[in-house]
Amino acid sequence: MSILKNIMTDAKPYAQFFIALFVILVSLVIFSLLSIITAMLFWNTDFQTVLSAASSPTGELLAITKYMQIISSIGVFVVPAVILAKLYKGSVNQVLGIKTIPKKTSFLFVFIIAFFSMPIINMLVEINSYFSLPESLAWLEEAILETEEQQKILTEALLITDSVNNLLVNVLMIAILPAIGEELLFRGILQPIFIRWTKSPHIGIFTTAALFSAIHFQLYGFLPRLYLGIIFGYYVYWSRSIWLPVLAHFINNLIAVIAYYTFSLTINRGIEQVGTDASTITWLLISLGLVGFLLKTIHQIETKPKTTQKQMGMFN
Repeated sequence: MSILKNIMTDAKPYAQFFIALFVILVSLVIFSLLSIITAMLFWNTDFQTVLSAASSPTGELLAITKYMQIISSIGVFVVPAVILAKLYKGSVNQVLGIKTIPKKTSFLFVFIIAFFSMPIINMLVEINSYFSLPESLAWLEEAILETEEQQKILTEALLITDSVNNLLVNVLMIAILPAIGEELLFRGILQPIFIRWTKSPHIGIFTTAALFSAIHFQLYGFLPRLYLGIIFGYYVYWSRSIWLPVLAHFINNLIAVIAYYTFSLTINRGIEQVGTDASTITWLLISLGLVGFLLKTIHQIETKPKTTQKQMGMFN
C-alpha cells in the first residue's frame, strides 16, 4: 500500500488524472451493482423492476430510484475522493481541507452570493438556450435534447413531494450528498490536478468547472453550471477549505428542492425569468455588482497570511 501511495504521489498530473478516473469508474461499477442488489433485497423485487425504476419513477419505483441515487452519489463522488486522498498523501484532511474552517464572514457572504446569483444564472440559462450545433450534427443535438427532456422529467418526479419525510429524503439526495461528494471530488481532488497540469490556478479552476458542468450531461444547462463551478473553484482555492464550496453547492441545490415543495411549477417559472428581460434587468445589474463585490471581499479575507493553516491540496 505504501508503494502504491508513493507511485501516485510522485506521478505526473496527467497520470494522476487517469488514476483518479480509474478509481471513479471502479467505484461506480461496484456501487451500481451494490445499489441494484440491495434494492432487490430491500424491496423484495426482481432485477428488471429495479432497472425500470430509473425510467418510470412512480409509486414504489420512485422510492427505489431515490435509494439508488443516494447510493450512487456516495459511490461515485464521496468514496473515490476519500480513497484518492488516502492514496496521494495518506491524509484526507491534508488533501481535502476538511478541518480547515474559513472565516465566519466568508460563510455569510457565500450564503448571500448563492441567493443573489439567481438572476445571473437565469441570464446564463437564457443565453445557453440559443446555442445550437451545426446542421451536420443535428442528429446529435436532437439526441441531447431528448436526453435532457428525459432527465427533466426524472428530476421533477424526484423533486415533487407532498410530505415532510419525502422532503427530507430529497434534501439528503439532491442537496447534501451532491454538495459534499461533488465538491470533495471536483474541487478537492481534480482541481489541484488540473492546476498543476496547466501550471495555472485560473486555467485549472476553469477546466475543473467545465468538466463539472459537462458530467451533468445537459448541454443547455452548461453555462450556469460552468459559472457555479468557477465560483466554487475560487472559494476552495482562496480558503484552502472544502467548506465554502460545499455550502454554496448545498444552498444552490436546496433552493430547487424547497421551491418544488413550496410552490407550483408556474410560480417557479416566474422566478426563473428574473434577470432575463428588460423589466428585470435592474435585478441582474444589482446581482452582478453585489456578487462581484462579495467575491472580492472573500478573496481579501481568505488570502490574508495564515501562519497556522496548512496549504490544501495533494501537491503542496
